[in-house]
Amino acid sequence: MTGRAFACTVPNANRSAANRLDEDARARLIGRLKGTIERIAADRPVLDPQAVEAGHAATGWCTGLEPLDARLPEGRLETQGCHEIVAHTYGDAPAALGFAAALCARRLISLKPQDCRPVLWVRALGEVSEYGRLYGHGLARFGLTRDRLLTVSLRKPQAVLWTIEEALRSRAVSMVVCDANHTRFDLTATRRAMLAAQEGETPCLMVFASPRDGATAARTRWHVSPAPSIPPPYDDTSPGDPAWHLTLTRSRGGRPGTWTVDWHHATHRFSLVSPSADRTVETGPHGEGAVEPAVVGARTIRAGHTGREGA
Repeated sequence: MTGRAFACTVPNANRSAANRLDEDARARLIGRLKGTIERIAADRPVLDPQAVEAGHAATGWCTGLEPLDARLPEGRLETQGCHEIVAHTYGDAPAALGFAAALCARRLISLKPQDCRPVLWVRALGEVSEYGRLYGHGLARFGLTRDRLLTVSLRKPQAVLWTIEEALRSRAVSMVVCDANHTRFDLTATRRAMLAAQEGETPCLMVFASPRDGATAARTRWHVSPAPSIPPPYDDTSPGDPAWHLTLTRSRGGRPGTWTVDWHHATHRFSLVSPSADRTVETGPHGEGAVEPAVVGARTIRAGHTGREGA
């Protein structure tokens, strides 16, 4: 009896010792894992979702160029309103369209990463027959790839106005661009579009191929004309980055101004261009301007070309 009792208790004792060893190994493993997590957290701090959202809200939709944004109300473009882009003369319509595409790219990069809503570009058939269709490869260089851009061409002006208002209210698109010079955008029409933009919290760009007068409800009005571009280094015969003369003639809550800028496809950013032939504008960390001889890369800009902000 005693031997059997002794024989029965030995396996239980061994099992308890094995369990203790397993618990100790498990505790050491958990300790090592906690230490690894703490080291990773120290090297890569976890982002606060509220802080990320506040950062996006602080940046907002802007040109990214401080001299321009300083003239806008609160330093950014209104995301619940309409903005006009007007060609300086009748032949400057392509320049106005290019500047609109650049602002669309700036709008897309201001969105949160999970926001994949496309841009809706509404055109009247009269504009298509006069200036041609939108060129997909060119728009892709601006960042408007086919998965982020929807286009619609309409015949009747009433259909254009209805489409704009419904798209702005839907919240299904990140912004609406209207290339409809022949559509009657008077004070009443722009006011209706403004109310729709406020309801849907979606901005609207109205591009006009010729100068226009009269009262509108637009928050800003930009007059655009083409500017000479700087050829790339070591190849003076190649076309450079697109450049424009910009005049902000209306800015509710801001101040008008005039600039010459160019657009960089790789960074989706504007830069200032000096109006003189042999000097460029350098912008300091706090926006202080300093004028110096224009040297881009390893070459000096010759007379007849313009200098741009050094990067």
